[in-house]
Amino acid sequence: MPSFDVSFGTHLFEFEEDAGDGVIRGWDWVQRSVWKNIDFDRAMLLDLLDSGTLEIPEYQRGYAWEEQQWEDLWVELEPAFAESIARNDLTEVFFGSVFTADVDNRTAEVIDGQQRITTVSLVLKIIQELLGDLDGIDPGTEDDIASVATRQETLIETLFLENPGSTNPRTKLTLNDHNNEFYQALMGDTADRLSYITDRESVHGNRKRNAITIRQYAKRFRIGDDEWEDIENDNRSFDDSNDRLIEAYDYFRSRIEREIAETYDDDASRARALINLKEYLLHAFVVGHFHVSQGHPSLLMDIFQILNDRGMDLNQVDIIRARIVARLREDAKPAIEAENLQRWKDIVDLFDGDYGDVSDFLVDTISIVDERVDGRSEVSDHLLEAFVLDPREDQTLESQLKTLASTEEFLKTLERYSTYYHNIVYPYDDGLYLEDDRRQRTCNDILQRLQSLRTSQWRPLVLAAYAVARESDATDRAESVLLRTMRAVENVTFRQVLSSINPNRLEGIYADVAHRFTREDDVLDVNVEAELYTEFESVYPGVVGTSFVETLVETSSVNTRYAKALLWKLTDEHTETDAMWRRSLNISEVHLEHVFPQSPFLDNIGSFDRYYWFERFFDADDPEDPLAETIAGIVDAGDDELLMDICEEYYISDLGNLGLLWNQDNVTGQNHPLSRKLPVYQRSDFDEAVVNEFFGADRFSEVAATTLHRWVELNAARGTTENWESRADALGLSCADGDEFAAEVERELAALEETESFGEAVDEYDRYWTREALATRKAELVELALESLAFRYEDADGERVAEFAEWDRDQLETAVRDEMDSRARVIVAENDGYRDD
Repeated sequence: MPSFDVSFGTHLFEFEEDAGDGVIRGWDWVQRSVWKNIDFDRAMLLDLLDSGTLEIPEYQRGYAWEEQQWEDLWVELEPAFAESIARNDLTEVFFGSVFTADVDNRTAEVIDGQQRITTVSLVLKIIQELLGDLDGIDPGTEDDIASVATRQETLIETLFLENPGSTNPRTKLTLNDHNNEFYQALMGDTADRLSYITDRESVHGNRKRNAITIRQYAKRFRIGDDEWEDIENDNRSFDDSNDRLIEAYDYFRSRIEREIAETYDDDASRARALINLKEYLLHAFVVGHFHVSQGHPSLLMDIFQILNDRGMDLNQVDIIRARIVARLREDAKPAIEAENLQRWKDIVDLFDGDYGDVSDFLVDTISIVDERVDGRSEVSDHLLEAFVLDPREDQTLESQLKTLASTEEFLKTLERYSTYYHNIVYPYDDGLYLEDDRRQRTCNDILQRLQSLRTSQWRPLVLAAYAVARESDATDRAESVLLRTMRAVENVTFRQVLSSINPNRLEGIYADVAHRFTREDDVLDVNVEAELYTEFESVYPGVVGTSFVETLVETSSVNTRYAKALLWKLTDEHTETDAMWRRSLNISEVHLEHVFPQSPFLDNIGSFDRYYWFERFFDADDPEDPLAETIAGIVDAGDDELLMDICEEYYISDLGNLGLLWNQDNVTGQNHPLSRKLPVYQRSDFDEAVVNEFFGADRFSEVAATTLHRWVELNAARGTTENWESRADALGLSCADGDEFAAEVERELAALEETESFGEAVDEYDRYWTREALATRKAELVELALESLAFRYEDADGERVAEFAEWDRDQLETAVRDEMDSRARVIVAENDGYRDD
């Protein structure tokens, strides 16, 4: 090799031919590490599975295959179940490429191919189980298939178990830490599977993601009720990627069971089919096997990154984990690498392996720690920039992986914030933890409402404030700041959803205030309300002060989700903490009641006319009211569609028409006349809620309320003799037995309905709810809403600022009635043809 200086600018490099004058051999200067350290061969799945143990490295994602990928594999397997196979029906199947790397003489890491290998192991497990379930095989067959099937069960076990028959068998394939514990249980027996799920943490029934009930879990595995009847059927924590594993098991088991049941008539034939399916899968499915020898971690990461960059469908979290591993493996000692990888694993585990939640957590945390960003959307759009090893100068986000030190520091920051974030995003399971019980309850109530509104812009600010509250030495003061922050955030969020503003610039407002909580100065001096309000007012002037009042007054249809949350907020703020119904109730147990019902046509409800609700609500008998006359004309014309269009646009979802019901209230009769449903509600603590006071029994005459309450009690006792003695005592009836009780209930009910007071009570209740009453009640609710959502703070001069202070009840009621009159004029003008000339 020449001893002189060589560069690409001084000499030609020849790689394929002998070097001539002025030309040097390229391979003398290029280290051939790839060619030397990667082998390639064609391998059957049997070769791959029987070569030793396989491990999925920690930088790999969890199990991610879904139905489309399962279907693709099933299309290749299904022909094996044909009733008659011609010579050319079955062909070899190219099952893609697999990259493995030696860990030691018996173990290799799977760099690429884990989804296929994992799925194949599930199929083999299912074949083994189904062979074991065949108990009707004739032992006298010529090929002794009964004995063959028994031997095959054991042989299959040796393909996926390292030490079959031992007291603690382990699978030959080890998944990453997020999936492996469940995978070991899945590849075991029923006891292993039940043991796994019973060891999972119980979670709130409201949680839909990362959770499964015991019954659902048992059903997926065909576990009979008698095998888990002693286990409480509650909701258990269950990773989404583990859920995909169990769905894959269910998918292939269902299809194989169906095929052998429908194609073959006896268990001997089914056993042969299962054994042949196993043989076909192991011998006819071929992979291109790339094998990397030991001692080349940087090469392995290069391979993984290239496969990723060339279109492998990896989640951002998979990419981030791989980049963290690359930085640690490049610069850190093994102990430091292990410590920091454990931090990352703990974070992912905390969110039950839900990549969506992990990604949201990263976005919201970076929104706090990187003061250059203008909001979480900007972080979300450029998230991977925060995890590049060689950052560009012009990138939007600062890379957190520039050095080993910055990587360690950032992982510690993530570790610190992760528990706080989990408290925030799982308010029903977890919730915020504070020293002051009353503040804790209030903050968690706010948190549940914020989550119910399905907004996310506020999370970085709440996370920053909560971290301060948990870590500050001035606990009382810091918790007070957190509570003020959350109240201000809730006020802004309700304005955001009720006014339908574009939230993009709102993120910048939250980010600016959140950054105040991470700076060196006294974060407890942050005037959260003033900063939020002044920035919010400058960006969204139409959602503060009189403009917001006008929005509440003029809105004729409120989104159900937003209305429910707002009414619950008002109820919560005007209820004693120790109220009986309040102690055990949360927003998930509250229903929205439409007083004028969503389905107002009364068909087959007593003797009521079909248009009864319209006649009462619009006071259709009033000849002086143009709107009443218009509605009467539409009723006479039988134009039900037009009636519903008018009511849905202007009245049914108006804030004034909405109330709250608890789970225990009778919600099945919500379209009944007021005289039928309201007395039922009044029997409970319905009217203890401030938003329902307008419908309390005290709003009606004592005779009417007493009469209808008696009618409701008698109706509730009809048709059953169960517990008749206690029911009779409660109703003040003297009866000898259940039959006499039933007859007495019917007699008294019939007699009550014949009385003059009953008819008057029905009329009083049913004429109570009109559009005039709706206007009065709406003014009451708007007043409560303004009191609840007002910003109150001290400005820079120490002056007390109180939003909406200039509005009183009379002004609000006038504004509401004017707006209702405007609606009526529009309806009349648009439907003038239905009025009498």
